[in-house]
Amino acid sequence: MRFFALVILFAVLGGCAPQIPIRDPEAVSRIWSTLHPRSAAGDRVTARFSMQVATSERTGRMVGQLWGYPASIIRLDLSSGTGASVALIRETPDLWIAYIPSENKAYRHAQARAGLALFQIPVPFDARQISALLGGNLGPILPPEYTSVEGTREGRIRFNFSSGDVAYVETPENMETLILGGRKGWTLTCEGVYS
Repeated sequence: MRFFALVILFAVLGGCAPQIPIRDPEAVSRIWSTLHPRSAAGDRVTARFSMQVATSERTGRMVGQLWGYPASIIRLDLSSGTGASVALIRETPDLWIAYIPSENKAYRHAQARAGLALFQIPVPFDARQISALLGGNLGPILPPEYTSVEGTREGRIRFNFSSGDVAYVETPENMETLILGGRKGWTLTCEGVYS
């Protein structure tokens, strides 16, 4: 009987991992307000980027340029990590078009996310959402409120969400790196978004 009581006690204690404290509790509200800035949808966006994307099947780097106006036309050029042009994408509110240089073909779809899925890009963001991410505004990507917040072993702050495509966002207090984790198992790491 004592053996079973000890087993149950160890099981309960093992399931109660100590919470890692957040070093600066005031950083939580500062970071959250930085992730959701007030900006106009008509603002012009121009960015060059390199994002590390990982899924259970593969890992890769997405390199590209993005420019345009989120309310009307966005242009997104994607390259491989070696610099070879992979896709030239033009997105409007009603149409997504991608030219693939290696195939000398253009593809079109009424929905940007469905078009990106054709190329097995595992991040569920369209060009407008990517432009918001690169512009430092995660409002179009994240739910309006987080469910919980906690510290990580690496010293980052982790915001958890109970709904939406993004399950969590992690960042150090200086926001040099931003890690987004998806409900479908993808991880997106962005460096220098807020530098």
